[in-house]
Amino acid sequence: MIISPVRGVGRLGVFRESAVSSRVDKEVGLWIGRQQNRPVRVMDLQIPLAYHAGAQFSHFPYCTRELALRFLDAAQVDYIVLRRGQAFTKYYEEWLTGGMPHSRAELVHVSPSADAEFVIYRWHWQDNYPPKEDASYPGIPETQGMPSGEEQLRLDAPSV
Repeated sequence: MIISPVRGVGRLGVFRESAVSSRVDKEVGLWIGRQQNRPVRVMDLQIPLAYHAGAQFSHFPYCTRELALRFLDAAQVDYIVLRRGQAFTKYYEEWLTGGMPHSRAELVHVSPSADAEFVIYRWHWQDNYPPKEDASYPGIPETQGMPSGEEQLRLDAPSV
């Protein structure tokens, strides 16, 4: 019977990652799509959320934390999506558990269901060039202080 092997294929990571997006992927993607009045780039481990945002997809680079921060500007990334329960590199796990170590990273709260699955940052790559150097990470540009809780984006906030 053919049905038995077909069931197992659905559990393989390569098929699961490219599977139909979840409701929360779609919710966050649509929200990101409404926030900008220009095309955006989303860095994620999976494609569906960027698809729903109408955004360009960028995968996380396999490199050091310092190079990854530089890559965000070079690739002109607008949103960074960290998926809870997934591991990729050391910096990915650090950003997921301890936050992003840069003032251009603005923590975004979309909804309680999204917060349960994702940690999302808005990356301000266009702000205040030429940037000064970030003292906590020599050689890494910094522009401004971290936003306060009131300045964080929310689902009910007007589009930017």
